[in-house]
Amino acid sequence: MERPISRRRHRAARVDEQQESEVDTPTLMSSTEKPLANGTDGSARGIWGYIIALLVVIGAAFTLLAQGVQIPLLQSNNHHGASSIAVDEPTRLQDLHPEDHVYRSPKTIEFNWTVSSGMRRPDGVVKKVYLINDLFPGPTIEARSGDRLLITVNNALENEEISMHWHGLHMRGHNDMDGVDSVTQCPINPGGSFLYNFTIADYQSGTFWYHSHSSLQRGEGLFGALIIHKPVPLSIRGSAPARALHSDFERYGYDKEALMLMGDWYHEPAQKTMNWYLSSASWGNEPVPDSLLINGVGHFPCSRVAPAKPLDCIDDGYVIPHLKLDPALTYRIRAINFGTLAGISLAFQNHQVEVITVDGGLEVEVTSKEAQSLGILYSGQRVDFILRPLDTEMQHSGFTINLDREDFRYANPAMISEQAYPIVPSSFESPTAAGNSTGLPPLIDIPSTNHIDLSTLTSSAKITHDIPEKADETYMVYVNVMKKAINAFKPYSYLNHTSWKPQSNPRVPLLGLPREEWDEHQLSIVIGDDQKQNDEPKKARWVDLVVNNLNEGSHPFHMHGHNFHVISTHQSALKFGSYNPFEPIPSNADFAGPPYDVSASLARDTVLIPFHGHVVLRFKADNPGLWIFHCHVMWHLSGGMAMMIDEREPEERERVKNERWGECKGYNTPD
Repeated sequence: MERPISRRRHRAARVDEQQESEVDTPTLMSSTEKPLANGTDGSARGIWGYIIALLVVIGAAFTLLAQGVQIPLLQSNNHHGASSIAVDEPTRLQDLHPEDHVYRSPKTIEFNWTVSSGMRRPDGVVKKVYLINDLFPGPTIEARSGDRLLITVNNALENEEISMHWHGLHMRGHNDMDGVDSVTQCPINPGGSFLYNFTIADYQSGTFWYHSHSSLQRGEGLFGALIIHKPVPLSIRGSAPARALHSDFERYGYDKEALMLMGDWYHEPAQKTMNWYLSSASWGNEPVPDSLLINGVGHFPCSRVAPAKPLDCIDDGYVIPHLKLDPALTYRIRAINFGTLAGISLAFQNHQVEVITVDGGLEVEVTSKEAQSLGILYSGQRVDFILRPLDTEMQHSGFTINLDREDFRYANPAMISEQAYPIVPSSFESPTAAGNSTGLPPLIDIPSTNHIDLSTLTSSAKITHDIPEKADETYMVYVNVMKKAINAFKPYSYLNHTSWKPQSNPRVPLLGLPREEWDEHQLSIVIGDDQKQNDEPKKARWVDLVVNNLNEGSHPFHMHGHNFHVISTHQSALKFGSYNPFEPIPSNADFAGPPYDVSASLARDTVLIPFHGHVVLRFKADNPGLWIFHCHVMWHLSGGMAMMIDEREPEERERVKNERWGECKGYNTPD
């Protein structure tokens, strides 16, 4: 995606000293256009003219640098191996580098990150965002299964605490590195540092990402991609041409890998937006986003700025966001929805798509190799798909990105929920907007028969073959957003009438605090609590978790530490479609209940709970630890939609009673 800087502004509001300000590049005149002082000969006039011109250019350059109007606005970030490569050019479809990782042995890779903030124009509108080593979004990590990662996170923010979660990684044996503020660690204080030290499981490879798990920072840029490449078997490494060794290259027939980091975007500060949502004024309506970003950039027409809410916005004379692809190549696209609220669908012109994995490299049965669109990809979810050109000689093409409007409860005139962008050959000039013209291609009308519905996919047989017909334990929870009089009718989120908040009294992460001392906001299920404590080896339990949604909107839920199998999904057309596994199913219910066809299930780590419906998730409790299960809509999580899955061994829970962690210093808890 590309979008350089423009100088035209619309309804420019006053900004503070940290924000960018208008810079008019001086007009450079030659000595023949404007005479110098009398008494200077022509040769001197020419020399002094060049000197003055040079000084003006240098001065303008330093002014631009001082005001933050340059490179960081449009950055292509790529970290592969132990080195950081920041390409100072407009952001585009980011190439990945499996060749650097799939043929080598596991190794230790170190990163040193500094988290700060700064003013940027991701879509043309100035906003304060979070930066990692001055990059927005954060640097892309590429590694392989079995690698050890040492990531030092330094907090350079003035008055905010942070933590970093590695979304989708099971963190087996590293529960305390999961990065959940107040659950697995104390937050990183301003001026402080924390070393995340963990080894990627040998069995995990695929598309992951990392993001802040403190406050609302994820919604303002504190995130990045985490790509774990699958290594080729050691037994054949080096025995054949490199391409033939990479089974995925051969199996799916692609030439290159690339990243699309996509999501909705808000122009107002996240805390201001959250304050509005958690007030009676919102009536429980989630804030509707203003824009969308792909790999850190987007396109917002300044003509849509409301006069009552002026913004510092530019939209003329810049290169339109677009994808540059080699038309002769087939790509594996690793797509991530980093967004706060909305799901995403994609449609491609003159290309075919084939979905191969979801979330963390979980293979699916291929349903079509000739589709031209896919969706919906909800917040926190990932999908890998093959993008094949229909015409290798094509000159121009395009794609459409659509934000799902299910949770848009009111009209936001600024928002264009469906946007089209060009796809151009990598050798072509970048398309540019001029005047009032957007320069964007028309939206792509793709027939429904050419669409891949991600909710109907099933996992490959090698993933589903060992799922038992029945679970060892079953739990049931209800999720809802309620406006209670006791809370002044503010829309707080609940699981079984418990609204989650970070542990505050005492201020100790739950992982290091005896259960008896947890406060009232900590709902949890304890797995295997009935197993006898003896010398016999403990068997991993299979658990069914039934999640009923009483809310008018859907909720994408993410489970830390596990993948799960979605063995049943139901949305009632006429009434609440709740399912109580401990009672007989009513005769008038519009769902069947068990037994389930587990062979038709889909393995994920983030799933949508449909409104007025339920899901049944079956997972193997073989990863001891304390794991959070929560809605990935940022407004809902911050409003309390979370609970704990306590999978610790009984001995570990007893040990914590005698080895309680100390209180966090400088710990802040929300109101």
